Amino acid sequence: MLRPTEGQGIPEETAALGQKLLAPDDPYRIIGECIYDLIDEEAFAEMYSSVGRPAISPVVLALVTVFQYLEDLPDREAAQCVRVRIDWKYALHLPLEDSGFHHSTLCYFRRRLEAHGQERLFFEKVLELLQAQGLVKKRGRQRTDSTHVLGVVGELSRLELIWESLRVVLRAIEQVAPEWYEGHLPAALRTEYTQRKADYRLSDAEREAAFQQVGADAYWLVDQIAAHGPEAVQQLAEVEVLQRVLAQHFERVEGQVQKREKPVDEEGEGLIWSPHEPEVRCGKKGSRRWLGYKVHVTETAEDEGMNFITDVETVPAAEADIQALERIQARLEAQGLTPREQYVDQSYVSGRTLAESEAQGIKLMGYVQEDPGGKGRFPQSAFQVDLEKREAICPAGQQATCWTRRRQRDGQWATVIRFGSSCETCALRAQCTNGKGGRSLTIHAYHQQLAARRAEMGTPAFREAMKRRAPIEGTISVLVRRTGMRRARYRGLAKVRLQHLFQAAAINVIRWVRVLAAQKTSPWRAAMPA
Repeated sequence: MLRPTEGQGIPEETAALGQKLLAPDDPYRIIGECIYDLIDEEAFAEMYSSVGRPAISPVVLALVTVFQYLEDLPDREAAQCVRVRIDWKYALHLPLEDSGFHHSTLCYFRRRLEAHGQERLFFEKVLELLQAQGLVKKRGRQRTDSTHVLGVVGELSRLELIWESLRVVLRAIEQVAPEWYEGHLPAALRTEYTQRKADYRLSDAEREAAFQQVGADAYWLVDQIAAHGPEAVQQLAEVEVLQRVLAQHFERVEGQVQKREKPVDEEGEGLIWSPHEPEVRCGKKGSRRWLGYKVHVTETAEDEGMNFITDVETVPAAEADIQALERIQARLEAQGLTPREQYVDQSYVSGRTLAESEAQGIKLMGYVQEDPGGKGRFPQSAFQVDLEKREAICPAGQQATCWTRRRQRDGQWATVIRFGSSCETCALRAQCTNGKGGRSLTIHAYHQQLAARRAEMGTPAFREAMKRRAPIEGTISVLVRRTGMRRARYRGLAKVRLQHLFQAAAINVIRWVRVLAAQKTSPWRAAMPA
């Protein structure tokens, strides 16, 4: 249960020593004097019982989590800092003799947030306070970009993945059903697959034989669990992961287990790369390839004053940037922070996102792909197209001969216009197409939005405005260098998302501190002699 802490302030001895040792603009001193009391403990009340022993203040635990990310500390060292550092005690309003708490308390606090679906609670609370202070404006400019995050996994070969998945299942069975494990599973199976194995010394022939053997053994185990396994074994998450891994790398043909030439994701959830973290995916962006996640960071993009992070979205590495934009904008709207302009790179922009953003009152600022046509060939803009009259005229004055409709990957219908035989004798054919069937045009449902943006991209005003997007790279760099955002500290998407939200809150807090330090009306500055 939460114990009342109203009006306690900074303990007298802590205040006296802190003011003697800490500089007036020390970040922890400013947090203790200006920010701590603004964070209401009642925001966390739903996560605690109304009876029971008093809990450690969630405000203290949330701020300690912020501090440990600011200094890139593990839980054990962060708990030690609470016990021995005067600047942390000053910021947390703790007495000098306070002995702190066990480092595992921080882990339990994160679990509590995750279990109650409150991963965004502290981040959004800080954002609300920044809005109340007038530091984050409504209907302003914002910018968004993404970066890669490395998961807590090692890359395995296909054979090693099957071996390790089977080993993890056997270990889990031994823990939940030791009697069934000992009495039902052959000793040879347990001996062969309960130790970690690597294939780097095997020849190609040995590797293929081992792959076929482990596939047969793994399918036999899965069948035995389904037919005879205790309920506790059948419900193991490790068994489900093994079944998915087998389905991606093998197929059963007339009862025989056969290796797939390439892994296949029939369920569309992405290939599993490690049984220890099945949510990790393989991401690719340009020449970069990684196993882990991707994080989207959105911040304000005002020309004056400090800019603050307004949204963080952590997704599987394989998810395209454009898929996250709708969720980002929906959260910004829910927080009352719908931007007037949102600056992004090309991976977020399509005709659909331009139209949907406009419907929400957002001007999505970003480049789109060049007008299709190919190098040295006529672009689509060189053709006169009237969809209502179903008329299309090419640069040579030829009329289109065929109009059809086709569904695109995003579910939208597009109009396909073909000029067919009229291209055969055209004098401009070499400048238009080398296809045997003549030139064809694909007119998307959002053709007008794309055409308008392509025209806008060529203007000096647009190029000048797009310079507002670049500083988001600096914010991501700060998150990576100062808080360690590049590497996941934990396993599982939900835990990594919680990590990123606290890291973003940490940067917002430290930027807020800089604003307070610059204000002449700060409490500590007003008390200083002229």
